[in-house]
Amino acid sequence: MTLTRVLPGRETQMARLGDLVDQVAGTGRAAGGGGAAVAVVGEAGAGKTAVLDAVADRARDGGFLTLRCTGLSCETGTTGAGLHELLHGVLDRATGLPPDRQAALDAYFGRHDGPPPSRLTLCLATLELLEEVARHAPVLILVDDLQWLDQLTTDVLTFVARRLRTAPILVIAGVRSGGPATDRNLPWPVTAVDLPPLPEPVALDVIRAAVPDLDVAATRRILAVAEGNPLALREFAVAFAGGDLDPDGPLPATRRLTGSLLAELDLLPRPTHRFLVLVAASDRNLLPELMPAAARIGLRPEDLDPAERSGVLRVTGDRLYFRRPLLRHAVYAAATWSQRTEAHTALADTTLDAGRAAWHRSALAGGDDEDVAGDLEKAAGRAASLTEAVRLLRRAAALTPAPRTRAARLAAAAELARRGGYPAETRELIDAATALAPAPPVAGRLILTRAVLALAEGLDPAVAVDTIETAVRSVGSETAGPALAAAGALAWHLDLPGRLRDDLVRGLDETLAAADPPDDMLIMARTWVDPSAGAADARRRLPSVLTGLKDQVLSDGTWRRHETTHLLVAAARTAESLHDLPTAVRCWELLADALTVTRGATGDEAHRLADQAPTRVAAGRINDALAETVRARTLGEELGLPRLTALAIAGHALASAWAGAGLATAVAAGPAAASAYVDALTGWAAGLVALRHEDYAGAYSRLIALDHRTTAWNAVGDLAEAAAGTQEPALAATARDRLTRAGRAAEAFDSDHLRAVVLRGRAVLDSADDCFTESAAAARRAGAALELARTLLAHGTRLRRTGSVVAARGHLGEAHFLFTSAGAGPWAQKAAAELRAAGVTQGRPAAVDAAEVLSPQELRIAMMAARGMTNQEIAAEMVCSHRTVGSYLYRIFPKLAITNRAQLREALA
Repeated sequence: MTLTRVLPGRETQMARLGDLVDQVAGTGRAAGGGGAAVAVVGEAGAGKTAVLDAVADRARDGGFLTLRCTGLSCETGTTGAGLHELLHGVLDRATGLPPDRQAALDAYFGRHDGPPPSRLTLCLATLELLEEVARHAPVLILVDDLQWLDQLTTDVLTFVARRLRTAPILVIAGVRSGGPATDRNLPWPVTAVDLPPLPEPVALDVIRAAVPDLDVAATRRILAVAEGNPLALREFAVAFAGGDLDPDGPLPATRRLTGSLLAELDLLPRPTHRFLVLVAASDRNLLPELMPAAARIGLRPEDLDPAERSGVLRVTGDRLYFRRPLLRHAVYAAATWSQRTEAHTALADTTLDAGRAAWHRSALAGGDDEDVAGDLEKAAGRAASLTEAVRLLRRAAALTPAPRTRAARLAAAAELARRGGYPAETRELIDAATALAPAPPVAGRLILTRAVLALAEGLDPAVAVDTIETAVRSVGSETAGPALAAAGALAWHLDLPGRLRDDLVRGLDETLAAADPPDDMLIMARTWVDPSAGAADARRRLPSVLTGLKDQVLSDGTWRRHETTHLLVAAARTAESLHDLPTAVRCWELLADALTVTRGATGDEAHRLADQAPTRVAAGRINDALAETVRARTLGEELGLPRLTALAIAGHALASAWAGAGLATAVAAGPAAASAYVDALTGWAAGLVALRHEDYAGAYSRLIALDHRTTAWNAVGDLAEAAAGTQEPALAATARDRLTRAGRAAEAFDSDHLRAVVLRGRAVLDSADDCFTESAAAARRAGAALELARTLLAHGTRLRRTGSVVAARGHLGEAHFLFTSAGAGPWAQKAAAELRAAGVTQGRPAAVDAAEVLSPQELRIAMMAARGMTNQEIAAEMVCSHRTVGSYLYRIFPKLAITNRAQLREALA
């Protein structure tokens, strides 16, 4: 037998009940078969009646006779009302019962005159009647809303349910959780089938089935409020579709919904009802906020007692909670306008929070009200979370009479929604603001918000090209600056055709020439498109931009601090374009600080974690990069941002190439061709793995194909190493050509990091010791730990193989130390193998003459540290900072072939 009804999200429960139906039907065909009793437990609106209907359909197909009754709150005191509804259709079968049982039923139901039977006699007569009916066909007894049945009917059904061992009778009762029969206090031992809230994907399907084209904001509001309650999902969706309702205003109250959810409130006193409306209007539920408001309208604390005793409310600490938040929304939706006015007025008059007062006054506004809208906008500036700020700004926009002011507030809400990780709502807010013909500055902000969202969600290359061409055509207009900045951000991630890249550079140059004062964002965008031109200007201005951003982070208001995140990401991207590793590290750290002091910026946090991975790796923080990219991938998937997810996967692949864990899985999981940047990171990772396994041809084929300029230059040293390994002159010539171009860029950028990469490449190709030495010095200046380690490993290997074993040991020991500290396990193993080949036994360093390998300054610091002095004490003695001392020790340890301070005394002995 198959179900004749489809109940989304209830498949497991229906399967269990269907098995019971089949089981009872089978025992009915076998001699001596028995029945069962089941309770279907769920909140009001959870779908208990729908489940019972579906079971009835299935049982009818199986030949069952279905008997049914429904508990009603208005009939709880009517003795036997439920029993009469259940049995009136089969009373004619009582003719087959013993005379005394038949007489008892006839007397009770008024079919014949006579004294009413005792309760036990009635119970026995009902059981025997049901058994008589079950002799001809299995019986299904369905009881809806058991908690409202009269006591006699409950007693009779309890008697019957405990005696189902010999008859094919299945009793299924729908019981409301939170009511009199809640917490498993059922009148008989039963199997409980719970109906939990629907998961979000199923809840979304329910909304779409009811109203396919419901807008995003309303859908999100319904999902949050309905909490997976099927009835609420459908009723709210239909009500929203039927009228122009504010998604942040009171939810609609339908008769069916309030009748289901609020039936238990009918017996509460009127003052308790008023108090419930007050609690529902104050969504923070704080007793210190509620009690002054209650006193203002003449309510007392004891007026809450009936609601607490009935389980509608509970008090925890200084807060009041409805049994479920959905009940709070139902109470508020069912309240009259005068009741809401009374509650909000009292709360606005007594709260000490200006933002809360503005929100309560806005709930009373019947039309445009700029004063209230302005107060709401100010409250949004003080909001503790982005979600709250978006809600306040949306409400402010709804009350704003001037279209351009409304557009500005919607644009601010859109940017905050994007940062909070709500892409669908962001698009809706952008469209709403754009439709109001906003002022040019607001239109520019909308362009940037849309561009950043597109970079996270992914953009079809043809659409991206069209967006960039539109930006180029906007040169000379008031929105040219933001449009070109957005185009530059897109260009960073894409491999643009040469003509389009030239057009974009020309447009940026023209707009910069006309700007007074110069626009820092456009200067930075210029470097993203073509870092070679204008590098000197960008590098000169970057420190002052970073200083200004640091001041903004410290001075901006809570959510307004997020306005600096665009510029912080732009500054980090500019530093990466110029291969300025120390500045890129500072930018990402400053962005982390800006996001730490605010809450709810999930979208921005996901961007940061994914975008900063290559810088993390270059700085030698591989384990941090691994952990952060895993988190970024999770957030990207949860927020529905596929390109961001792909970037996180690519960053994880790059870190894994150094750490030696999980690369194959990470690369396989990444979406193909998400962007040139993502593809380049993935290709670089694969090239590094091939190099580590000495698959030089495979590494070369991966690295020569990198189409993203900044990434290709970062990997040019690895390309040279792969070319040298293949011993193919043509490949070496191609690698030299790339090294030449990257070398020119390093000089134009004045980048020690890129110099170190280029010099390592030249050293490997030409076996040039002076290039190795210069590369190591440049890497130290840049703070590029892994690049330094790679150079020292390559140089040490060359020295060992050419017979300079003693000189090789210092390079190899430091390389091993750096790789180990950075978490590059496989590369540390390569260094350890070279050390063993150089005569340094694993676990016991060869004797090193400290005076020979250390400079006088390093030797002095090492001797003080060996005596037990702290970094601060050494710094005071040396007249320098403790960080400088730490940097010296960082270089001293590998030179002495040790790993910590405790080994210094023995090494210096």
